[in-house]
Amino acid sequence: MDRQTVNRDLTLMLLSLNSWEEGSRDLHQTRAWKGYDFDALNELEEDGLIYGSRRAKSVALTDDALKQADDLFARYGIILDPEPEEQRFFRLTLVFDFTELACVRTLLVPEHTSFEDFHTMIQACFGWMNYHQSEFVLTTSGEEVNIAWPDYGTGQDPRLKSAMAGEEVCKWLNPVDTYLDDVFPKTREAVYNYDFGDDWSIRIHVLNSGERFASDVPICTDGLGDAPCEDSGGEGGFIRFLKVIDDPEDEEYERLIAWGQRQGFEHYSKIRTNKRLSHWRDWARKDINTMSAEAQMTAFRRILEEPINQSRHDTSEVSKRH
Repeated sequence: MDRQTVNRDLTLMLLSLNSWEEGSRDLHQTRAWKGYDFDALNELEEDGLIYGSRRAKSVALTDDALKQADDLFARYGIILDPEPEEQRFFRLTLVFDFTELACVRTLLVPEHTSFEDFHTMIQACFGWMNYHQSEFVLTTSGEEVNIAWPDYGTGQDPRLKSAMAGEEVCKWLNPVDTYLDDVFPKTREAVYNYDFGDDWSIRIHVLNSGERFASDVPICTDGLGDAPCEDSGGEGGFIRFLKVIDDPEDEEYERLIAWGQRQGFEHYSKIRTNKRLSHWRDWARKDINTMSAEAQMTAFRRILEEPINQSRHDTSEVSKRH
């Protein structure tokens, strides 16, 4: 195959791969940035596959262009977003340790998931932004275990100084190389603590293990109650927040509505929860903690605005199988 044909084919495939949808139903377009080889773009335009103003930075793709791109992916043996292999899942309930409120989520989580990744899944599940410290605490074989991130400087147990000072500390495990199936289901309960100021404590219960289906993401199958947003001031502060945003007559209504939006607060929705969970790896972006709060929320909103691949994340199929 000659170089020009390969260049044209790859350009069309890249345009399709990096395209987005915009416009209303009547004026719908599929567009892509045109930062590719001009000769290839000119050829695609001459073939009637793309069109647009010469001054514009993007082009519109025709239905024929998208169809040809799909055919080219198949011809070159490229499988986009292949269906994951069937694997084993834990069915877990996550219950907030509230006094007056109730907040519960039931999740299906791949069994061979590190506690570091599970932490990120929990953050995505509740719309949190990893602002604060966290830990897992559990008891296995009669021994209390603390699973927490190592000291930044030494890479060791963050409580090492306390231990050296003679204080009694329980066994420590690193969440990076400790997996759920290392401790579950022989241990059927654990506690996840997040934000030692607001003191959010979530009890994790193993309902079932060994359930199988083809997915590589955690899935929320059930839930009730709203989850507190970041920095809401413990259960008392969150109760006050919920009361105010439910009363337009309250003098703090406008301020707390705006504050809640900045914090990413949402009333519980299984669809929205699964949208965040489907993007849990994006929630774990390494640069996220170096961003300003405003930039961070912008990044998270962008994630939430992205469409879900329903063939992979359709929770109704999970409900049918389980």
